[in-house]
Amino acid sequence: RRDSKKRSVPLEQVSEVVVGEEAGEQAELPADELCVTLLLEDGSAVGFRFDDLGERDIFALCLSMFVDGRKGELSRRYAELQKGPASKKVNRV
Repeated sequence: RRDSKKRSVPLEQVSEVVVGEEAGEQAELPADELCVTLLLEDGSAVGFRFDDLGERDIFALCLSMFVDGRKGELSRRYAELQKGPASKKVNRV
């Protein structure tokens, strides 16, 4: 589309992946049953519209898995940093 824009969105900034019309009011974007909307931590949103429900569902599922995986990775890293270097086990032979 002419009015579409290229934009990078780090996965950790996605607060919610919303399928269908439900995100329309929250995001102030036009949305229908073929849409997936990413609600971002800063209050903005990014919308995608697909040709059919199958494409929409696969995209939403995969993206949700990527977002959850990234957030889990960051949580683990944060927990490791909180423990500090003294808590790392040393294997002695």
